[in-house]
Amino acid sequence: MSSKRKLKIKKKKSKVFLAWLIPVIAAGAAAATVLIGAGVTKDKLWNDTYINDVYAGGKTIEEVNDDISKVKHTLNITTREGNTETVDLEEVSYKCAYNADVSEIKASQSPFLWFLHLNGKTDYDLPVKATFDEGKLAEKLKALKCVTDEGIKDPVDAHIAVANESFTIVEATEGNRVDNDKFIATVSDALKKGVTDINIDESGCYVTPKVYSDDKGLQESYAKLKDIKAATITLNLREAEEVIEGTTYMNWITTEGSELTFKDDLVNEFFEKIADKYDTYQTERQFETTGAGTITVGGGAQDTYGFLMDVDQTKKAFEEAMLSGKSQTIDAYWEVPAKTRNQKNGDIGNTYVEIDISRQHMWYYRDGKLYIDTDVRTGTESSAQWTPTTVGVFRILDKQRDKYFRQFQPVVHSDYWMPFNWRGEGIHDANWYSTYGGSLYKYAGSHGCINTPYSVVQKMYEVMDYGTPVIVYRS
Repeated sequence: MSSKRKLKIKKKKSKVFLAWLIPVIAAGAAAATVLIGAGVTKDKLWNDTYINDVYAGGKTIEEVNDDISKVKHTLNITTREGNTETVDLEEVSYKCAYNADVSEIKASQSPFLWFLHLNGKTDYDLPVKATFDEGKLAEKLKALKCVTDEGIKDPVDAHIAVANESFTIVEATEGNRVDNDKFIATVSDALKKGVTDINIDESGCYVTPKVYSDDKGLQESYAKLKDIKAATITLNLREAEEVIEGTTYMNWITTEGSELTFKDDLVNEFFEKIADKYDTYQTERQFETTGAGTITVGGGAQDTYGFLMDVDQTKKAFEEAMLSGKSQTIDAYWEVPAKTRNQKNGDIGNTYVEIDISRQHMWYYRDGKLYIDTDVRTGTESSAQWTPTTVGVFRILDKQRDKYFRQFQPVVHSDYWMPFNWRGEGIHDANWYSTYGGSLYKYAGSHGCINTPYSVVQKMYEVMDYGTPVIVYRS
């Protein structure tokens, strides 16, 4: 009994021993494998190592550094259209190295964990430092087709289109015009970081519209057009007027950015026609003389009287009024304003100075009544001196007391001086003369001025208004 029992006991102990011995042997083998693997890979990166998305598994630190320094880099530029253009970076003296120690990555990788990194991807972002000739790079980039192509289109802002008195907002278009400065700066910054694949659309290197259809200012301008279309602008032209309605000016409107503005060529054309219709400056008109019938006067280049519209100022006043969206009357602006319009003698009216060279006489009418009637001396008309008085339609430009004519030798002086044209001719007293009228002027006249008796010119000076018409003619 006892011997069999002992045998059974021994057999049981043998089974227990084998149960723990096998795992120990397996673990030892695994440990040995790990140790052997660790020894083999102790100077190498894990097999699944990527640096900046570039495979570096199983390489030593020296091999990784050597790889980045020897790569022949090519810059790849992807455009908005999906096209790719390249630049050989060797041509810009490009050199690249890691800007941090690869050994730091190696130090973070336990060699005893190599078996956990046989496949897959453990990626490290490692900054790089790069050097290159920035001037040569700029030249290369400026020569790319995406910069130089003749088919490049500029962006177009969202804007208001007006046609046949209706209006709508037209959406902005992007175009494909590269912003050269931003393009060069973006590529340069990328290369310094070791990035050689650049999408210039995603990087914002294109010139963009400044205004899109949802722009608040553009929407406000659009809403305002309804009021503008309904407004009527009346242009006061001094005893005449022009009524300008939306049917006339709506097609002149456009936008600059989000602001309403005008098509200058159309506005200028319209107001030039208005000026041609109402200007009388340096134009001929009929004049009823004193005792010599009706004659044609004016139209000369020396004329200084008449209506001459200031087109730019008038246009500006109209634009401001129109953009207000309110019906209103505005005054035209004049570079030269006449005294009246459409009265006796046209724009001359019934207050004027009349001078007949042939009769050597001057009349001054105020409000249709004769105020002064006097003989005068006008410019000399002899072979010895030819300084005749200019005929035309002029205006009193100025009034001066104590005038010295220093252009003459000896210098002459007048107490009262009223110039009427830009040639320096005017009405003044001439105390060196005692007689006037007749044919004295032909050999002993003035240098073109209207020499007038002292008492007469004094009386005239006291009541003379600036801008009073002065009509000089030969009967």
